[in-house]
Amino acid sequence: MKRVFFICTVCLLALSGCKKDNGIIISSVTDVSLYRNGTHQILATSSSSINYTSDYDFCAKVNSTGLVTAYHVGTSTINLKNNSGQKNTVKVTVKAKSNLYPEPNIALGASVSTVVSTLGSPDNTDGGYYTYLNYSSAAPSLSVEFENGKVKNIFISVKASYASELGIFLRERYEYYATSNDMLLYGDAWSYSNASKLAIAKVASTSYVIVMYTQKDSKGIEISEEINKITQYLK
Repeated sequence: MKRVFFICTVCLLALSGCKKDNGIIISSVTDVSLYRNGTHQILATSSSSINYTSDYDFCAKVNSTGLVTAYHVGTSTINLKNNSGQKNTVKVTVKAKSNLYPEPNIALGASVSTVVSTLGSPDNTDGGYYTYLNYSSAAPSLSVEFENGKVKNIFISVKASYASELGIFLRERYEYYATSNDMLLYGDAWSYSNASKLAIAKVASTSYVIVMYTQKDSKGIEISEEINKITQYLK
């Protein structure tokens, strides 16, 4: 009888020393919506430590404890992985408070036919630009400039009375880099050196602010040079 009791005790001790890993259990919501600078704490448990990473940290970042911070409009997946290699995810959507005008749903470099299929026939084509009027109540027009049949630049005119909100609109979507020659320079990456698309705002008159969407110079020139190059378009 004592022998049986001893064997059972050894078995129980052995079992208690082998903790079963049940994966990563998330007790907080797994589909999160935030505004810029909003935060969300991921509540997750696992029998081993959890590593948190964001697949698009320009949109949302996460720290080592699972605290998510929203930065720019878009969608990011927060990946959770424990020491056993088990995984789970949380989807984070960063929403905009300002919607002055629809972001141009046209890729820089797109063809003329793509522009027409997306926006329809232009109201006029003066000077080699395709211009669309009544783009939104705050932005009376959108103009597309072509080079060799491809979209080179996109210009949106915004009523000057919306200038303050325009700053919010752009910061919710892009990172601010610098101000020079009365132009505000924003881009689609945390640093200017890593940006591929730029958004530049300049007061054109007492009535309008022009926002120009363009590709960053592929030669990797400095911000001041980029702004000098762009000035010719925004005079």
